[in-house]
Parts: sequence; structure tokens; C-alpha cells
Amino acid sequence: MSISEIQGRIKKTAVLLYGGISEYKAYICSSSIMHGTGDCEDGSEIAEDKEIDCFALYFSDLRDKNVICALGGEYERIEDAIRAVENYEGFLKWETLL
Repeated sequence: MSISEIQGRIKKTAVLLYGGISEYKAYICSSSIMHGTGDCEDGSEIAEDKEIDCFALYFSDLRDKNVICALGGEYERIEDAIRAVENYEGFLKWETLL
């Protein structure tokens, strides 16, 4: 996935440091689906996808900042997504939106 695919949904962007040397970014984006585990052994409340307004956390690739390489989870409240990012080792700062 590329940054352009999430551009219109980005609510907050953070800068993180990997291994003390490489910067990468975390993006909190609005979403309309919270993905379930997909595991039939889990109860339906966590196994199945839900159509709800939520926030997805994405991370950029270390080698190509225009590529999203990982999903860091989905959260019902933006405050929970913010806290999750701030708890990552290497969190540096939030970028200011212009």
C-alpha cells in the first residue's frame, strides 16, 4: 500500500526512530471497518469484521517512506490510537499539520 492510498484519511502523523538511526512514520487514519481475527475458534465478537467508525494505525517502510509496510492495529477511539503510538519504543514526536 502506498501513502497516497491513505492520504485523505490521515488524522495524525508521528515520527519514530528505529534502532536509534532510521526514522519512519506512523499514521493514524480514519477507517470504517475494524478487522476481526478471522479465527473460527474465537467468538464472533472478535473473529468477524465490524463496520464501525474507527482508527487504523499504519507504519511506513524504513527503506521507502512512501510505502506502508504494516498495520499496527485498529482502535475505536483516536485517544487509544494516540496512546498506542506514544508507547512504541522510538517515538519521537507528532508532526504538525499545516
